[in-house]
Amino acid sequence: MTIEQEVKQKLEELYESDIGIQEKLNSLRDDMDLDQRVLDDLDRSAKLRKEIGFSKEDEWDYLTVPEVLLLFMPSLLAEVGQEQPFKTDGAVDELKHFNETTDPATTWIYVPTQRTEDIEYEYILDMLKAKGGFVHKLCTITMIIHEKYNIKTNSDGMHRSIFAYLCDVKNARSNTVSSHAPDATKDQIKKNEYEVFYGLNGEGNKVSIESMSAIQSDLGIETPENQLMDKFFTEAGIHYAKHGVPKTETKLVYTLDKSVLINLLATPQDKDPKSKGSTKSFYVGVKRWREYKDFIAEIAPDCRTKVHAALASVLSRLPADEVAFFKKFLKVKNFNENDQIWSQRNVTNAAVETICFRLGILFNEWYRDIFGSNVLDNDWFNHYLVSLSNENVHTCQACLNGVKFIIEEDTEEDE
Repeated sequence: MTIEQEVKQKLEELYESDIGIQEKLNSLRDDMDLDQRVLDDLDRSAKLRKEIGFSKEDEWDYLTVPEVLLLFMPSLLAEVGQEQPFKTDGAVDELKHFNETTDPATTWIYVPTQRTEDIEYEYILDMLKAKGGFVHKLCTITMIIHEKYNIKTNSDGMHRSIFAYLCDVKNARSNTVSSHAPDATKDQIKKNEYEVFYGLNGEGNKVSIESMSAIQSDLGIETPENQLMDKFFTEAGIHYAKHGVPKTETKLVYTLDKSVLINLLATPQDKDPKSKGSTKSFYVGVKRWREYKDFIAEIAPDCRTKVHAALASVLSRLPADEVAFFKKFLKVKNFNENDQIWSQRNVTNAAVETICFRLGILFNEWYRDIFGSNVLDNDWFNHYLVSLSNENVHTCQACLNGVKFIIEEDTEEDE
């Protein structure tokens, strides 16, 4: 059991008890072997919490950076005090050109508007290693005033605050951009923070499509695309950026390639009844996807979204009596461990089609070596070839004529 799983189990037990938030935080802290700096910072957080006097209704909505890590990513908190390949006694550079700063150890996070459950352990450590530590000139933390408690919370920059905290930076550059009225409801706070977030990121230096989609979902902002994803992803039994079924109810959790998932499950007419667009060649539809999703989760648990889409497409187009042979082929070839061979350097704007084509070629070769004949024909390959280059047409003909396919010589850069 990981540290995160242990903390989650303990937290579930504590939630059911009648003790207050501070006692619960203390109980979690006492179960871990934490550096003295962390223990001191958690004590400072407790003192501030007492001075501010959050209401019972609000107390779980406001956590400092070390408290967030204690609850949602204790493995990172355990890294404090350990030897690291990056600077841990302050920032790499000097802080210049600033009007205000914030101490990450006592920076408040308003949990309902932050993606605290999506803190990425490896990403944070890898970023710090790549930069050599915390870099002031690359990081500004956006703050919003909560007039009800006369405090500021981190509105945009939670990960930057975590970077700073792990590096023991005491004064990260910050910028206060808005405020919440004393009587603002939770929904009003969410909408206000989204407007600020979108103003900073949606129209300028854009955050990822996945992050924006998840934030819109968190804040209850309905768009036609979000409604489409909720419907089709739920029916398909998958999770993507807060859409579809809960993470705890599926093994198929995706964080990238939203358009691939939509085009796999929905037609242009599903998106817009007036659309005259054509479906993607790898389109499967929800019903067929559900036939194969459990096998895909089993055979390729670590593969990318595009690979899962390609597997579903190939499976849906095979003759019924050949599906079992294709599944056997994937297992014999250790597909999950070797998927990079199949899924890198794809034709631009046709990654899924490229992977489908390769899978068909290699499966056909494997089948022919065993049974002495092709299992696929020109019609099967032509379905994907319309999106690919002439080189692939030649590869297809060579394969059907018994020539072995060499992956490295017939690929282009991935999109």
